[in-house]
Amino acid sequence: MGTGIVSILFFTFSEIYEDSFNALRIISYVFLFMNVAIFGVISLLSVLRYLMYPRLFVFLISDPGQSMYLGTLPMGFATIVTITVNVAVKQLGRPTWPLIACGLFVARRDYECWSRPRGTSWLVRSHFLVF
Repeated sequence: MGTGIVSILFFTFSEIYEDSFNALRIISYVFLFMNVAIFGVISLLSVLRYLMYPRLFVFLISDPGQSMYLGTLPMGFATIVTITVNVAVKQLGRPTWPLIACGLFVARRDYECWSRPRGTSWLVRSHFLVF
């Protein structure tokens, strides 16, 4: 998507260039909300697609080319977590939202780790435990 990293860049630039602090921060928030909306819509549509056509999910998992796209979900979610942590610490000053965002990230990581097929060795499972 690219909107997540753009939001992070504008937020970082707002820290560096104090003269255009407000404009860059507002642009960063716009891209953050756009990123969350796009990620939510695409995730919802993907879940609905695989619920309506379960054989497509089996094909997705079994095909080496198609399954490569599953790695885009954690990367897109990681940008949301990163900018949420940055914004929440700067704006709220307390660790409420960062803890929620990190908790979601850990929950996603644990789900990916333990939902692997049974034939997967423990070494591959331990690879998914790394943050």
